[in-house]
Amino acid sequence: MLISVIVPSYHEWEDDSLFRCLQSVKTAIFYCPCGVEVCIAEDIKGIGKARNTGALKTTGDILVFMDADCTMSKNFLKEVYEKSLDPKNLGGGVKYSRFDKFSLGRLCFALYVGLLLYIRRITLGAFWIRRETFMAIHGFRERLEHLDGHVIYYDEMLDFDFALRLKQYAESQGCRFRSIKKSYIIWSTRSFTKYGDWFWLKQYKLYRD
Repeated sequence: MLISVIVPSYHEWEDDSLFRCLQSVKTAIFYCPCGVEVCIAEDIKGIGKARNTGALKTTGDILVFMDADCTMSKNFLKEVYEKSLDPKNLGGGVKYSRFDKFSLGRLCFALYVGLLLYIRRITLGAFWIRRETFMAIHGFRERLEHLDGHVIYYDEMLDFDFALRLKQYAESQGCRFRSIKKSYIIWSTRSFTKYGDWFWLKQYKLYRD
């Protein structure tokens, strides 16, 4: 078995974000009992496009998608391997994601989205998925259109859509959306700094509606 870790990168080389991400992957590889390859996919035309391109360039049986400004815990890939041993587990997100910085707005966002994800019974943060399942659901959408014609490119919306489609497909096959629960990722909050702490609450409400 081979795991392919796909990391879309857009200017993260300008600071130490990409370096810290790859260092965490390197540590996780040490604890993983199977082979691992890493692909850095240049994010020029959107993160959905970069992830899909990275998937096509890799050869792993299991695909792991992680943002370049996030880091994974040391047993993350080991748990992905263990989950993949059950053929009924087709993929999933991460149950526990930690913010690198906290504020009131980010806490409210975490509580609101956590409730939304609990209701939908999905998880985000990072994803693992079998290659054949990824192909069956046609990978990530490269943009989303709201009912009023509003085009959504934001990474978090694409992740929400991907998780829903993965769960629906798994259930249609009599299989499971299986989240990573023992390990975690540390999620960068630089987008909160860029757009404001309350911006993402409005965007999730837009997509929910």
